[in-house]
Amino acid sequence: MRGRYAISITTNGLNWRADDIRAAWSWGAPVVFHHGIGTDLGIWSDWLPVLGPDHLLVRFDLRGFGRSTVPAGHVWSLGGLVDDYFAVADAAGVERFHAVGESIGGTVVLAAALRAPDRILSVTVSNGAHKGAGLGRVKGWRQAMADKGLDRWADEMLDQRFDEAAVPAEVRQWFDATQRRSDAEVIVALGELLLGVDLSPRLAELRPPLLILAPQQSPFIPAETFEAMHAAVRGARIHRFDSARHGLPLSHGRGSAELARDFIAEKVETT
Repeated sequence: MRGRYAISITTNGLNWRADDIRAAWSWGAPVVFHHGIGTDLGIWSDWLPVLGPDHLLVRFDLRGFGRSTVPAGHVWSLGGLVDDYFAVADAAGVERFHAVGESIGGTVVLAAALRAPDRILSVTVSNGAHKGAGLGRVKGWRQAMADKGLDRWADEMLDQRFDEAAVPAEVRQWFDATQRRSDAEVIVALGELLLGVDLSPRLAELRPPLLILAPQQSPFIPAETFEAMHAAVRGARIHRFDSARHGLPLSHGRGSAELARDFIAEKVETT
């Protein structure tokens, strides 16, 4: 489909949205986003005016967040998350696209590119890791939820994402409210899933160009993990944000989007 539009649809329990504000003469390939734990598709809002003039933009809510649902008896797995990611792309009619993911979404888009490299033109990972070993704080989430509840977890996460000066008050309030609407069991399940992931043995196989957006003050992902990812993938590019925590798509949204836009334009021929 071609034209200026915005649609929001639920497919198999997954709420997704496609925005097309491309200029009539722009034919850049679509971008499909994947957000992380404790937020929803709104985290990409600052990216839209940067990437939108050249690309169809597809966003969705991860199951258990936003308006996406979790089926009864659902078993979480990295493969299942990749399945959902491609299901959204398929529902949007997108065959080949640029993949952008943050936090666990970054892990998912890496796994997706390893599974189907012919479909993914480039990969941008923002505050995401290729392995769970070394991730800080996540191991304590189950006990924290049991002892303190979701609201206390959300309070602590807010400061771990960004300091008060990093984003406008209304953005911080939006993120806080979004976290508090999340499903606590899903948060714990995804955190524990992530701890067991290790894509290290396959990173060298990654074919699409890779851009790593690396916050240097993330309380979850050590800077060394970003550097290891960068070293493992031939031709990968890394941009380090010295003062950023784990809320990079919001605290540095426009700047991150500009880096992704320029990387896509330079490294990949748009189709």
